[in-house]
Amino acid sequence: MPKEDFSVESLLRIAAQLVSRKGVKVLVVDPFNRFEHQIPDWETETQYISRIFDEFSNFAVKHKVLLILVAHPTKLRREPVPTLYDINGSAAFFNKTDYGMVVDRNDELGQVLVRVAKVRFDHLGGPGDAFFAFSTYNGRYTPTEERTLDHNPPEPKWEHTNFLTEKLKPEQQGLGFNEGE
Repeated sequence: MPKEDFSVESLLRIAAQLVSRKGVKVLVVDPFNRFEHQIPDWETETQYISRIFDEFSNFAVKHKVLLILVAHPTKLRREPVPTLYDINGSAAFFNKTDYGMVVDRNDELGQVLVRVAKVRFDHLGGPGDAFFAFSTYNGRYTPTEERTLDHNPPEPKWEHTNFLTEKLKPEQQGLGFNEGE
């Protein structure tokens, strides 16, 4: 997308071209707050975000793609874990989403919590938590038990293979993913 145009309309126009030309099936919008939101005078921020969510939903249905919207909380807090209501702008981030997940990294405990906070359709799953540890060696997350200040389970069994250095040609490896770069 050209640097000078970070509008939702521009993204969806380019995404439609990629779907038809390249067969794109998944669209990740990260982060939502990077867009240049131009809210009309006749709309509140809540109405605007609700309308944008409808546009995203309609696009995903029309083009048969999975659209993942990444948004960040208004302020980072340690307690409690952020919720979908903590995203700046609107409760629509909870109310209009079909599936809502929260990813919360706790550096003190060395774990990442992935919380499924909302599932609109019960037959497709339900809310729950999963905990992961991050390997700085190969950039992978490994499932682990929940860590707390008084419960520190054993380290996960790490897989130390690095698909980037093992599968990529030498000229492809300078992507900043290798340890030591």
